[in-house]
Amino acid sequence: METGGLSQWLNSLGLGEYEYNFVAQGYDLEVITSMGLEAQDFECLGIVKRGHMKKLKYESLKLKGLLFFISFLLLFFYVLLFYSYLFIYFFFLKRITIK
Repeated sequence: METGGLSQWLNSLGLGEYEYNFVAQGYDLEVITSMGLEAQDFECLGIVKRGHMKKLKYESLKLKGLLFFISFLLLFFYVLLFYSYLFIYFFFLKRITIK
């Protein structure tokens, strides 16, 4: 398992001491980015300091935020496409078929 990204991330937060815990429990940046970190994760990882929990939670949400933004954009474009279709149907095609 590649731990370089995880190690760099934890060290950049000043929490490199938890690297072994993350690796031992099978966490990597991909898992953290996709799922985030919750209270049960901190318990599983042996992280008990409230400040460290808050920092990891906040930073994991920042990592996850990029995924949320991309998901939001995709949803926005799907909705835009759907309403464009409705607009075209009701204002153009419907008029043609009525005449």
